[in-house]
Parts: sequence; C-alpha cells; structure tokens
Amino acid sequence: MAKRVQVEWVNGRAWRATARGMEVIAGAVPAAGETSPGMTPAELLVAALAGCTGIDLSCYAERHPELDLSQVRLELTWSDPPDTKRRIGHIDMRVTLPDTLSPEQRATITRIVNNCKIHQTLEHGVEIATEVAVGD
Repeated sequence: MAKRVQVEWVNGRAWRATARGMEVIAGAVPAAGETSPGMTPAELLVAALAGCTGIDLSCYAERHPELDLSQVRLELTWSDPPDTKRRIGHIDMRVTLPDTLSPEQRATITRIVNNCKIHQTLEHGVEIATEVAVGD
C-alpha cells in the first residue's frame, strides 16, 4: 500500500508537509538577517537518513541494553558535486559509539547503520513518477 505525505504552501518559501497527523516545515536558506521557518529540503533529507539510522540503532539497543544510546552520536555532513548545486553529491555519516562495546558489537552496528531503509534508498536510487495536474 502506498504511503502518503501532503505538502502545502505556508508563505514565502515555507512549505508544510503532513503525514499521519504530524507536520514538518521546509524552508529555503534565509537571506542575511532573515530567519528560516524550517530546515531546507537537503537538511530534511540528511536528517531522514540520520533518523532512520537512529531508529534502527534503537531497535538493536532494545535487544542489547549494553548499548547506551545516550552515548551514541550521529553527525552527518554533505556536499554538492562540483558540476551542479542541483543535487547532493556526497554524504558523510560519523557514528560515535561508547568505547565499552566489543569489536563484534561494533561490526554488527556498522552493518546496521549501513542498512536502514533511507540509506539503501539513497545508495540504490528510487524511481520518481511525476504528474502535473490542474485543480483538484
């Protein structure tokens, strides 16, 4: 079954996305002296990767309480390719774990963080079908 997100204009360059009764605001990078109503779409995409990874780590931690999630940090940076600003070219994700984990646990966690749904989607691509309609 298809999932659904609906997006509507708020004002200026701000758009509200809603799904399952929850909402997030996407906005453009603000000009000097302005504030942004929300994260940019690129920030939301990278945050989705981090959030998906974190949720998978939470599932692992539920079965392995020795993983203290309060000691886990995810830091992501990204850059555009040199030939265009129209897409993200590279994402770096640094996962910092407590030093109390065994090498086997770190290897398992490495597999987990490289396997979340968003990571796999970004790595393998996704088909996008677009329809432009007039009216409702």
